[in-house]
Amino acid sequence: MVSKFITYRFKQVNERIKDWRSCSVLVSAIREHHQICCLNERSNKLLRLILLELYYVASGGFDFSLFQILYLDTGLIMRYIYIGAIVLTVQLIYSLAYVSAHLTETARGSYSDLNAIMARENNPKAKLKNIPCDLKFKIINLMERLAQMEISVWCLDLFPLNNYEFYLFIAATAKNFFLFASFIR
Repeated sequence: MVSKFITYRFKQVNERIKDWRSCSVLVSAIREHHQICCLNERSNKLLRLILLELYYVASGGFDFSLFQILYLDTGLIMRYIYIGAIVLTVQLIYSLAYVSAHLTETARGSYSDLNAIMARENNPKAKLKNIPCDLKFKIINLMERLAQMEISVWCLDLFPLNNYEFYLFIAATAKNFFLFASFIR
């Protein structure tokens, strides 16, 4: 999956930022972080549509299948088909949510290291080489991007798929199931 690859690339960049020895290493890490963000945006163009269908179509199918299993008298073969559909849907949605939430955490992993670099640079007792002014602006720009932008897989520009949104999805699916069951019964 592309999101897993992007997560590994962010981990590599975070390690380079954490263990930087020269300004050129830091500049190349910041450029690579930007390239990975652009790669994530390009991969989101298709994945956001797939995620929208999974969230809104598959959740309805999940509720319908669960209702069929619990409340209706269906044959044994149909129950197994519904159980298989439920298991497949749950695994697919959970794996997407897990990878996306991990991507968000990894993309922001260098935020504290960048803050530490800027704090050490402004400390008069620090024995670091002076960081050029243009590099300071690049660091500050990356810090602002990490603080404001959600680097994640999006569900059709509606919301980023992270741990909290996944929790809200599970709660809404359960609520919709009970509403659907009470409406039908």
